[in-house]
Amino acid sequence: MKDKIKKNIYIVICFLSYFLLDWILRRTYLSYGDLSLYDRIPLFFVLGWCILLCGIIYCLPVKIKRFFMGISIVVYGILVLVHGAYINVFDKFFSFSDLALAKEGADFVDASYIDIRKRIIIVVILSVILMGIAIYIVPKKENRKICIIAGMIMLFLGVGSVQYAKYCLPEKQEADVWNVSQNIGNVYEDFVDSKRCLLMSGIYQYSFRDLTEQINPFEKMQYEEVVRELDDYFEKNDIKKIDNAKTGIFKGKNLILVQLENIDTWMLTEQNMPNLYQLKTEGIDFVNHFSVGFATGRTFNTEFIVNTGYVPQPNGATPSYIYSKNKYPYSLAHLMKKEGYTANSYHSNNGNIYNRAQAHSVFGYEKYHNWTDMEMDDYTMDSQLLNNFDVLVPSDKFFDFIITYSGHGPFTTDNAACAAHIDEVRSENNDPDEIYLCGLAQAKETDLFVKKLIQHLEESNLINDTILVFYTDHYAYSTVSAEKELELKGTSDSNLIQNTPFFIWGSEVTPEVVEKVTDTTDILPTLANMFDLDCKYQYYVGKDAFEENRGYALFSDFSWYDGETYYNNKYAGEITDEIEVINKEVQEKINMSWKVLESNYFESSNKE
Repeated sequence: MKDKIKKNIYIVICFLSYFLLDWILRRTYLSYGDLSLYDRIPLFFVLGWCILLCGIIYCLPVKIKRFFMGISIVVYGILVLVHGAYINVFDKFFSFSDLALAKEGADFVDASYIDIRKRIIIVVILSVILMGIAIYIVPKKENRKICIIAGMIMLFLGVGSVQYAKYCLPEKQEADVWNVSQNIGNVYEDFVDSKRCLLMSGIYQYSFRDLTEQINPFEKMQYEEVVRELDDYFEKNDIKKIDNAKTGIFKGKNLILVQLENIDTWMLTEQNMPNLYQLKTEGIDFVNHFSVGFATGRTFNTEFIVNTGYVPQPNGATPSYIYSKNKYPYSLAHLMKKEGYTANSYHSNNGNIYNRAQAHSVFGYEKYHNWTDMEMDDYTMDSQLLNNFDVLVPSDKFFDFIITYSGHGPFTTDNAACAAHIDEVRSENNDPDEIYLCGLAQAKETDLFVKKLIQHLEESNLINDTILVFYTDHYAYSTVSAEKELELKGTSDSNLIQNTPFFIWGSEVTPEVVEKVTDTTDILPTLANMFDLDCKYQYYVGKDAFEENRGYALFSDFSWYDGETYYNNKYAGEITDEIEVINKEVQEKINMSWKVLESNYFESSNKE
């Protein structure tokens, strides 16, 4: 009997190795989920998969099982490390769909971005060592018949445990139920919130579902059915636009829309960015604005939302690839072109990054201009975007969409944008953190671009006929530590920390501070109103910021914030009628957006 136990002790060690990998990841980030570490749902998912993997090992011949044990622990160990690094940068766990951005990531990310909790690294190493011991003590000879029988029993138990975990899930609710996003059954079935999905199902079930979704995407509803559903939704929500004090105030003016890379509220100060700060104080300043993050590749996804008015699925591939052949008749560029404007986009990177050239084309831009078009010597230097200013003024009536770059990492003195201003920043700050100082230095380079832009507009006699709109793609999530971020922004909440600059400037604009909460989705309808563009507002997720309504920021996990109430999965206050209305509206809008994108609604429905 003792000999049999000794011969099979390796399988116990295997089980422990797999279990530890999952345990350390979920324990470290438990606060992001809805269930405790040992709640029966995640517990049975994890136990089921650990037993299942051990059952596979039992069934395999000795040489193959050793190989499987080694490769599986390495693969899952790497996955745990990737998840641990990924969530600290992007505030979401890794998805295999993110591999579509592997090239972009390799181009932009350096060691300064990587921050994995030490406990995760230690436990991963421990799990690999344990598996190494298990591989070493695997018996050279086994009773194949007994092993296969035992393995099949374990496979049966493993699958049964996973199925039981699924059985324990609450029944999925329909989209029109106001609190549907709080239902764990919906979280699991919809598979759009990577944080909650992984923590409720464990790394093994999450990885299996994620991989199978990429290979065999969820069965889509028949487009005809989706189109009918959306037709009913848009008819029910047909918005009769009511003019307000800002309607048409910029009609006929040129528009330069600037997406600021990584410029956070704490960077935009009179000392550090005097030119941009001046425009902010002289313009219409939306002080409670949020750059809501949907999907991976926050920079592009922000420009996607601003240009189209739609939000992509947070757990899906970046929309620059999967929705780059859709029709967007109510995009900002298409609306401006209907009014006789030329519409062009400008960014120092090449058009293949994020598939921008193709994506911007379907947005309605006539041409995507890169750093060579702008005659730049160094694509990291925003101030050089004005080297060929004539390209920015292709006609008497123009709309330019400019994306800055200098604020992007790496945040080291090897970065030309940092090196150009680091001495000045060091003279103004006593902080020894080089990443923090480089973040400020690179922001100064963006500010230099703003200074030159104003100068060129004045010299070209365009300053009085041009409106400048500035917003940020995302908060500076990789520039400072979590502790420093809390100090600078007053919150560490993964949603509320997304408060970023958004303001509108014109030479004749009356300075104004807008306290109403807005988010990225509101930018397009707000500009459509101010330029009096011919559009249908029911097609947008967001609203005109100057409407008589309660403004709020909606986030990818279906939570929202209106300046007073922050409703999320941990909300413990009274559910008032007003909260129910907003909950339902948020749910409907996000689901509407996903269906429009998935079905390519405007082509499928032949609506223009």
